[in-house]
Amino acid sequence: MSVAIVLVLTIPIQAKIIVPNDYPTIQQAINAASPGETIVIKDGTYTENVKVNKSVTIISENGSANCIVQAASNDHVFEIAVDNVTISGFTIKGATSYAGVYIKANSTTIQDVKAENNYYGIKLEGRDNAILDCNLTFDGYGIYFLYSSNNNC
Repeated sequence: MSVAIVLVLTIPIQAKIIVPNDYPTIQQAINAASPGETIVIKDGTYTENVKVNKSVTIISENGSANCIVQAASNDHVFEIAVDNVTISGFTIKGATSYAGVYIKANSTTIQDVKAENNYYGIKLEGRDNAILDCNLTFDGYGIYFLYSSNNNC
């Protein structure tokens, strides 16, 4: 008699939230997300000011040419207040007196972002952040470092 032993490995998969399928706005998706989740934003223009207060990954479905986040009011378009956030693949615009992306945290990655028509393309107030493959056109500053160190640009 032979005995077969089968091992089943369980690999945790981070949940994925789709905007606008699951939630109509990026902010509502962040509010509903658990830390570590990935939020995928479908092509289109989203008019909102986004407060990122959870360690999540926010990516566009098809890159910055197809997914625009525009300020709803004259405030930061994305304001990141918690460590370990990734934002990738967006055109971010319309913060004429503020930042397209304002990072008040550590270990954040901003990648493949086109920031335009913002006073600050990216404003950094943290450590160990990475700004990769970004195109910044601005009215004031491209990247503004404020009490910031050890960043990779």
